[in-house]
Amino acid sequence: MKRSYFQDFVCIDNKYYLHINFMNMSFLLLDEMAHDLYATEDNMDLMKNKNIKLYDELSRLGFLIEDDIDEHSIIELMRQMELHDKSMYHLIINPTLDCNLSCWYCYEDRVKGSRISEEIINGIKRHIEASYNISPFRSLNLSFFGGEPFLDFHAIKEIVFAANMFCKPKGINLNIDFTTNGSLITQSELQMLSDFNCTFQITLDGNKEQHNKVKFSRNKDFDAYTATLNNIKQIQKEIRNSYVFLRINFDKQTLNSFDGILHDINDLDRRRTTVILKRIWQVGENKVNKDQIIDTINKLFEKDFVIDYYTQGKLCFAERMNETVINFDGKVFKCTTITKFNDDNSYGKLNCNTGRIEWNLKKLADCAKNLRPSKCKACRMYPSCYGPCNNHILSGKENCYVEELDLSKEEYFLYLYKSELQKRKVFNS
Repeated sequence: MKRSYFQDFVCIDNKYYLHINFMNMSFLLLDEMAHDLYATEDNMDLMKNKNIKLYDELSRLGFLIEDDIDEHSIIELMRQMELHDKSMYHLIINPTLDCNLSCWYCYEDRVKGSRISEEIINGIKRHIEASYNISPFRSLNLSFFGGEPFLDFHAIKEIVFAANMFCKPKGINLNIDFTTNGSLITQSELQMLSDFNCTFQITLDGNKEQHNKVKFSRNKDFDAYTATLNNIKQIQKEIRNSYVFLRINFDKQTLNSFDGILHDINDLDRRRTTVILKRIWQVGENKVNKDQIIDTINKLFEKDFVIDYYTQGKLCFAERMNETVINFDGKVFKCTTITKFNDDNSYGKLNCNTGRIEWNLKKLADCAKNLRPSKCKACRMYPSCYGPCNNHILSGKENCYVEELDLSKEEYFLYLYKSELQKRKVFNS
């Protein structure tokens, strides 16, 4: 047996050693004696003789592996399997690029008055069927992005109901998710969605005062914060199979007012809520106090919230072959984090008559390449993220997402460990 390459450790309180295996995200807390034995003994058979219990636990959790295992080959195989997984089709739709609010940090070019046409809606319906006929999938993940998608609920309803009619008789699992500011959702709309598996990503930008300054509305009497918060609670009340990712896009002011947010979200269902913390990208690291970030994370843990300090996960959804973004005008893309949904960034267009996509194969081929820098492949944490996505690499952005979190190695590992314990506590209770 040998040590897995993709593992690392940190010392906690000068007493314990937290080991993390990034191949399967397993954790092991060792005292100093057990750590020293594992860290210094090169011969695993000798270690086994000295501490069979430790050896068995290390083997069970994947810290020790067979001598002939090539982990880098396994990671690439796993990546390719994810890349070409045809069991699930992910269709993202922008019903509009318009929005009822104006956030100062929004990266998208707003297209005022834009709405998806009936022709494109019908083309999307045909596209779902055409995609299934080409390669039958077991799950359809239908995402609505924008813009603010609830500006055009008619389109959402048309597409969702058509997708359900297609999926249900075939036993296809239909999942629906929305990226929305949450301020426009009505009771009747929630009731229409009540029978579906729905996920919502909704943003709060501070307490009531701070949020309403960021979520600027031309209607000065509109209280976006209260409307959004009430709608989050209504989602959890009306849609039994719902999950809310409550995203806190933070700057210094947001963290300063975080106690107000924490008070207002305290009655949310912990088993159906994850709080995402994401630094506003226009704000530099030196403008946000790291101690504030750690304090905010700990406050959320103390309140039993599951937290995602915007860990990337593995393969970016835009790189998956069975993933498509269709804009309101029929242009097709692979990524949603772009400033302009225009011809330059487009990967093709939807043929509304056939439902087929006319792809730019040259652009599409870039998604399948393994462009990861050598520094990423050599990183102990590589299996947990696969490095920057291809779109970022092709545009010259090779920043490490862990480094951008502005945490030390010790702080980051401890966050991962606490996060795992929190998930076990919430979901296994």
